[in-house]
Amino acid sequence: MMKQAWLVRPNPHGINRVEEFLSKGIVAIGWSGIGSLDCRSRENIKRILAGKPYEYSGYELGQATGSVDRFANSVQIGDLVVSPDGGNIYFGVVTSSYIFDPAYDSMEVGYSHQRKVEWKNKVLRANLSDELRASFRYDGTIVELTKLYSEIEALCKA
Repeated sequence: MMKQAWLVRPNPHGINRVEEFLSKGIVAIGWSGIGSLDCRSRENIKRILAGKPYEYSGYELGQATGSVDRFANSVQIGDLVVSPDGGNIYFGVVTSSYIFDPAYDSMEVGYSHQRKVEWKNKVLRANLSDELRASFRYDGTIVELTKLYSEIEALCKA
């Protein structure tokens, strides 16, 4: 299977968690209160997000379903991850399958859906290509950046 690259924002549940990401060697997404996503299909995730506590519908349901499904089912061990935090951009390699950590499954903490990451490098945003910087404009939780894999791989090793 071809390796992929992903942008994962360090703001699960709307709280900047970059320090936790780096110190714990993880990336994570929010959506507390929906339980483990292990072995959940995209359709199952969609049904869960349409119910309590989120009750998403329409565009919002589609966006949330896409983000949660990508994180739980598309990201693979060995994929590259990019996590932007202001002027600093962090690069790493995913080292685990999907993890549900119930200790972080609260509306106050909000990052129970995790993957382990070996963080490799920090690069200033200003030192990235225009194309990679432009990819950060999309404000989604998780964005596929595989078309920029070669550049991201080089930055992981720099």
